[in-house]
Amino acid sequence: MATSALHRRYRAHNPRRVLSLVAVLSTVLCALLHLEAARGSPAPGGRPACWEAEIRCLQERPCKLAYNQYLRACEAALRGAGAARDAHGPRCPSHCVHALVRLNETRAGPLLETCECARDPVCAAAKRAIEPCVPPPVALGCTEARVRCEADPECSVAMGEYLMRCGKLFNGVRCARECRAVIYRMLAIPGALALGECVCDGVERPFCEVLKANMARLCFDGDEGSGDGEDDDEDEEDEGEWDSSSVLTLSPAVAVLHPDPFYVLAPPRASTS
Repeated sequence: MATSALHRRYRAHNPRRVLSLVAVLSTVLCALLHLEAARGSPAPGGRPACWEAEIRCLQERPCKLAYNQYLRACEAALRGAGAARDAHGPRCPSHCVHALVRLNETRAGPLLETCECARDPVCAAAKRAIEPCVPPPVALGCTEARVRCEADPECSVAMGEYLMRCGKLFNGVRCARECRAVIYRMLAIPGALALGECVCDGVERPFCEVLKANMARLCFDGDEGSGDGEDDDEDEEDEGEWDSSSVLTLSPAVAVLHPDPFYVLAPPRASTS
């Protein structure tokens, strides 16, 4: 009885506090229901939901700062008014692009790009609006791909076999069966996958591009052992005599700068321009 009277007195003297408390409890309840519904519908492909990615970012100080900067820099684009158009399609303000790059450099930032909106129309609209501003992925250079392969024991051993078996390929003569087999074995090694997708770069770029062309012509664009018509068995015997030191004589200007420049495992991609 005393408790009930006290409660009535509290309500009579503090109506605003009661209404404020009810509003807070309602907000918390709605948030809990939303989280529960999201847990029941996990994002496809194992990617986090965007609301979860946003929470992770806001819990990390560098990501939170970069995210707030992104919201300010890309405000016009998010409203759908900042992506002007030219002959090539929508353009994005450079300060928005720079903010996105900075956000992507934080630990939790990339999750905001790959997250799933699920049934959230506001999230989906924001992703569509910001799409013209997202920088394209940067291709891995072949120099870095080779360094990574050398650091991986399995890939490094396979590269040594590649140097020994593919000497005729380096000279642009032919791609013998043993050389082709080594190349396909390397493409099955996780550490060597980047060698098939890398882009020629650095001081070795000219030789790298010639080697790509030789490989496309001799290994991937014809019958096995394609080349000058000589017997593969004879070539396979010759291949065993090649090593990284004898390969130096093929291109002295390049080989002096790097003794083992032969690491490209895939033909050049067709130009999209």
